[in-house]
Amino acid sequence: MAVCLFLAVFLAAPSAIYVWKYPDLTNLLSLAVSVSFFFALCLMIKPVFLVLAIAVPVLIMNLIDIVHIMAFGGLVSLGALESVLYVNPAEAREFVGSHAEVIAGGMLVLLLFVVLAFAKMRLDRFPFRQKLMMAVIAVLLPTVMLTASLAVAGSKRDVILPTRIADQLAASLGVNPLTHTLSGLLAALGERKELEELGGIRNRHLFGARLEPGRPEAETHIVVIGESSRSANWSLYGYQRPTNPRLTDLEGLYVFLDAASPASTTSRSLPLSFSFATPETPDRFYETRSFVTAFREAGYKSWWISNQGTHRNAVGNQLALIMGEADVVVPTNYGFWNTVLDGEMLPELERALKDDAPRKLIILHTLGSHTNYPQRYPEGMMLGKPDIPVRQAHAYKGIGETEAEVIDQYDRTILYTDWLLSEIIRRHDAAGSHGSVVFFSDHGQRLYDDEQMQKGHGFKGFRRQDGQIPLLVWLPGLTRDAGKDRVEAIGINARKPVTTADLAASMLDLAGISVPDLDPAASFFNRAFKPHDRLFLTTDGTVERY
Repeated sequence: MAVCLFLAVFLAAPSAIYVWKYPDLTNLLSLAVSVSFFFALCLMIKPVFLVLAIAVPVLIMNLIDIVHIMAFGGLVSLGALESVLYVNPAEAREFVGSHAEVIAGGMLVLLLFVVLAFAKMRLDRFPFRQKLMMAVIAVLLPTVMLTASLAVAGSKRDVILPTRIADQLAASLGVNPLTHTLSGLLAALGERKELEELGGIRNRHLFGARLEPGRPEAETHIVVIGESSRSANWSLYGYQRPTNPRLTDLEGLYVFLDAASPASTTSRSLPLSFSFATPETPDRFYETRSFVTAFREAGYKSWWISNQGTHRNAVGNQLALIMGEADVVVPTNYGFWNTVLDGEMLPELERALKDDAPRKLIILHTLGSHTNYPQRYPEGMMLGKPDIPVRQAHAYKGIGETEAEVIDQYDRTILYTDWLLSEIIRRHDAAGSHGSVVFFSDHGQRLYDDEQMQKGHGFKGFRRQDGQIPLLVWLPGLTRDAGKDRVEAIGINARKPVTTADLAASMLDLAGISVPDLDPAASFFNRAFKPHDRLFLTTDGTVERY
């Protein structure tokens, strides 16, 4: 019986870690339920191969749960499970490397579990009826106690439980637990199939877009999607280190000083930015296409050039649906994307610019400032002078030398983005066309901003750093000279609070594309623009006001 208890504790390890991080009665009782559930399972199943067939997948998935709890502070979500299921091999290696100690410990537990499972088979001498009675009592007692606790007091946190039935029980008592790993894995697979079906409905949508009269004969709009770039580390936004030497004082560049993203992960943010879905109505994404289709309807030829790896255009995910709307999709990275610099997209950009189509929409999806930071810029790239130490420039003064080194690496990713944008703008300018270059980041980044010392994005909850992003627009001289009113409107709105949830309306307005029911007040490139509440969709599905 003691061996069964040890096995159960191993299988319930995420619950134990959750209690350690968030010690309260509900989490303690949920740990008891998890241990008792797995204890009953191990007690009742005698063949060792069957025990291992059930336990090994659970132990492997427990690693996902444990890493997620330790890194992000909450239970694994459906979005996180999708990331695990469809992750790029190189990204997986990078992730494993950054959590090597936890994963090594998990593999050791797996080995120890196998040894104990064989020992349990040899020591199993209890008659079936006695085992059944012990199993029922073991499960029933903590389950009744947890049920009573939830019924009386509810829970301020997500409840971690071993089965979908238990999840539903908790939900029926007034709490809303995030999907646990085992049931979540099945849900992620099911959502994948549902997403493909919804994509078919979405693809039947048409905007009825038309090009406004009087537009120039040739026009090129380039949209550059940044990755994990926070405005706090751009010297254009007041950062004391020189991360934007090329863009600073660039003629025709307008910097939106208070821009926010609608979510903290790429998979949630970009569908909201490219479509007319909102953080409150994210499912609207499946009812209409993105502004890429509206551009095509208005006579633009479109390109989507991506350095984010071929997994981004895998069938079924939301970003793939947007990419599929473009006339030409070109990946510059075929899987091992952590070795490919964003500059590799420039030759593809040049080919697109030389295309005979008079009207072009070119989207460049960069790797920007995604971890691992040293892999995002050329070897030897350093910030120039005058410079100051990281610990002096960084807002939180509690960082040490290790954190300062990481921030310095992050700053160099911004420096490389500065170079890349200057090269993109130079090529657009050389083409001699009307149009624009618009840059925005998909989301922000936490970077040792307080005593919690968090680095990355997609964390549970909401902080302003999750959505504080750079948003820039460059207009060539031809466009500035021909549209003084537009230039003045952009200059005024650049000082107002904006969100890239309005990017679709803004890009259509900037390109002179009319769509039924399109409100000019939603375009931050229009004089009629009106600031509004900026909503933010968190990783656990709640909506916050920025």
